[in-house]
Amino acid sequence: MNMRLLPILGITGLFSIALAGSAVAGGGGWPPVPGTYKTTDTSATADLVGATTIVCYPQKGCFPEPSEFAYVSVDRGLHTFKPRGGAPLVQQSGTMLNFYFSTVSGTNVSGCWMIADGDFAVAKDLSGASLSTTVQGESNCPGTPLAVSSTNVVTGKGGGGGGGGGGGSTGPVTLNLSWTYKGVVSHAHDDGMLTCGTFKTSAGQDSDHASATSQGLITGASATLTSQYAFIDSTVSNQVVKGTPVDACFF
Repeated sequence: MNMRLLPILGITGLFSIALAGSAVAGGGGWPPVPGTYKTTDTSATADLVGATTIVCYPQKGCFPEPSEFAYVSVDRGLHTFKPRGGAPLVQQSGTMLNFYFSTVSGTNVSGCWMIADGDFAVAKDLSGASLSTTVQGESNCPGTPLAVSSTNVVTGKGGGGGGGGGGGSTGPVTLNLSWTYKGVVSHAHDDGMLTCGTFKTSAGQDSDHASATSQGLITGASATLTSQYAFIDSTVSNQVVKGTPVDACFF
């Protein structure tokens, strides 16, 4: 895994939608069936580093580098996963944590976890957010997280790993982080449409985005980590699905 990860998880517009299988059958439905749906998604993301230290490489010399690096993305909504072994896509509502942590001494931890909703709090005006949770060493997500756009386009989602096991963790990891916005919140409205054969999805999406600072403590870090970038997002989608979809429309 690359040490620097792109903040794909929090990009506006990439979020799981409430599919009819969830609304009608109680969860897990894919592909979407005709209906009208409204969904919300709230997330916070941070790229954090520790204090600078000098790291030396054979035949390359010595350079200043952060002693620790962490990518944290926590997302409350309806999530779509691709299980291993080619099983059908599954969905699960709740709060999902994607996390990657590494140190110059060689420690590496990564994974995807579903955590308690109460572990993640976001102010209604996006002025701040907090995460206080402890996860076990092995990921518990039911598969690799996927991003589903408001018009049902499926793509891979960035983060620390899919279900079935993270990397390098030998025990519980505790994260206590906070986000504080930089004073302004941007708003965007998008209308989208997807047609494929007889299948048609139309959607209206309202997205709020706040750049932020973040800091906190993570198990294994020698001191408080501070953010290189951080942001808080909230998205509301209204969607109408018509027609009969086929897998070829999405993959």
